[in-house]
Amino acid sequence: MSVNESTEPQRWHERFKAILGAEPQRLPDEDDAAFDVRHIAWLNECLGFFDANEILYRETKNPVYVWRELSRRAHVALDCFGGDYNRASRAQLVPEWGMEAFCSAVGSLSSLSHLQPPDLKEPAARRKTKALHYKKAMEMVPMALGLCRRGWNAFQSALSDRSKRTAAEQYDLLRLGLDPKTAATVVQEGHLLVWQETGNPYDYRLGQLGGGSDPADARRSFERILAAGRRLRLDKT
Repeated sequence: MSVNESTEPQRWHERFKAILGAEPQRLPDEDDAAFDVRHIAWLNECLGFFDANEILYRETKNPVYVWRELSRRAHVALDCFGGDYNRASRAQLVPEWGMEAFCSAVGSLSSLSHLQPPDLKEPAARRKTKALHYKKAMEMVPMALGLCRRGWNAFQSALSDRSKRTAAEQYDLLRLGLDPKTAATVVQEGHLLVWQETGNPYDYRLGQLGGGSDPADARRSFERILAAGRRLRLDKT
């Protein structure tokens, strides 16, 4: 199905309008605290259409998106309540979809604060393990927060996610006025220029697709990139 034939954007906008029209009103005898919680939850649902942290996390399991969501929710609550931390604390600052990653990170960080490796779950194992040097414990903080492991970096992965989404968005928009082959060429050249300015290696690889390689392999690689990018997009076009 081509982009202009797709009904996904229309359904997405209809759902967004429905949420906008469902702004909560104070119920009879409802106190300020209860209304605050409902109103902030509604506002977070609206804003979720624009930052897509939940979609990104569900597709990638990258905890970067959980931390971004926590930051956004905290700022939304503080802004709504004029910087009143007491009132802001009533809002649901940790979403259900990010609770597992959040609790895991907090538990691992707590273990490090006791100079214990974050991967030791059993009390007996912790008792038998020699305490970490405090400098070593500090070096393990990124791992405790789920931001790195052997051969993987959460920040680089998030940067790659953004490039994939951008590639899919550009390609789908270009196809409205260009044939698929020309649209693919324009996207690849555009990402090569981005790499030259920013140094993002993923953009470089995207721009180099087809450069001296088998055209069929390049096409399949490009299709995989587009498929991944579309999964990470909010409108799922």
